[in-house]
Amino acid sequence: MRKVTLNRLRNMSNRVFLLLFVICLIVICIYIFVTKPFGEDKIVDVFSLVGTIVGAIFIAVELQNSQVVTCCETLINLNNYFHENSTLMKVYGLLERSYMSKFADKRLENDTNENDIAAYCTFFENLYLLINNRIAKISDIDDLFGYRFFIFINNPYIQENYILPTSSSYRQIFVLYDIWIDYRRKNKGLNHIPNGKFCFSDEYLDRKLYIFDKEPELTHYPDVTTRSGEVLKTRELGFHDLTAILNLQEVVYQAMPDPSQLAPLTRNELIESLHLDSLIGVFNSQNELVAFTLLVANRKGTRNLASDGRLNWRKCATLDMVMVHPSYRGNKLQQTLVATVIDRACNEETEYILATVAPDNTHSLDNFKQMGFTVAIPNLSKYGGLQRALLSKQKK
Repeated sequence: MRKVTLNRLRNMSNRVFLLLFVICLIVICIYIFVTKPFGEDKIVDVFSLVGTIVGAIFIAVELQNSQVVTCCETLINLNNYFHENSTLMKVYGLLERSYMSKFADKRLENDTNENDIAAYCTFFENLYLLINNRIAKISDIDDLFGYRFFIFINNPYIQENYILPTSSSYRQIFVLYDIWIDYRRKNKGLNHIPNGKFCFSDEYLDRKLYIFDKEPELTHYPDVTTRSGEVLKTRELGFHDLTAILNLQEVVYQAMPDPSQLAPLTRNELIESLHLDSLIGVFNSQNELVAFTLLVANRKGTRNLASDGRLNWRKCATLDMVMVHPSYRGNKLQQTLVATVIDRACNEETEYILATVAPDNTHSLDNFKQMGFTVAIPNLSKYGGLQRALLSKQKK
């Protein structure tokens, strides 16, 4: 970690003001000699103006030096505080182990609690106050604190279990993140940001999706019993389920005989939906996610299929994904999830439920038809050129 060099900043500031002083002095002397006849009065005027300018510039220099000193002393004190605080250093050490091991080291999950994470966030909220009140600039804090900030905020475990579930409580952190990312993009590029693939997207930050967090208590639905007698739990999904959703997608995708029949959701799309839409999952007796569905609410956007069906988006909800683990197929989980999400998640304005299916995925297509969906458009180009059938079901 780098140290702030106070004398270097002060000397640089002094040189700038000395140059300004010399330029001003030369300009004013030239003006007096050109506009007034030579004599005692001219000499007095010159010395009087020079004295005034010197005094004004020295005052400005001292004010500038005072501001630089205040900024540097504050940053040095914050840096010292970070190193002397056992909680911050513990979290930082665990973050580094997690990062260096590519998240294989699970001590971050086992050895931290809400108070530890809150303390780490509070430290950077203090940095935000310095930026917001123009005591410091991002360029002042980047080299000193940038690594410690991004290794924290871009850690997927921290995001999914602490930041995102109560994201509206971290508005200052997100504003700081937005400013900092913009500075890095313009000055250093984004290649060397820790955990860069977990950066929050520009769309997420621009739309301020972090102000839409969900209730801490997730709704539970009736259990499902498999043909083998295993009891499966059904509940609403939250941000702490994000990694499990992505892992299930990968398992299902790898098991597909034709991968083009599935267009997996990106992590950013799932984060958006966990803020704005409805996701319901099914868990086995080992608490493993074995199926889930996602219903995009009747909101405006590219993920609402209303425009494809030439319908009013306010009246359409979109069944964006239904997925079942290969080992649990044949237990009517797809039908159960679709019926549950339509019944519980659709609001009064919703008149149509829309979905897409690969035309050659006859099994999934038959399941949707059994649930009352009809083919509205047989062939539609979606998801980067994949062929899909647009299905529609009128809500009763």
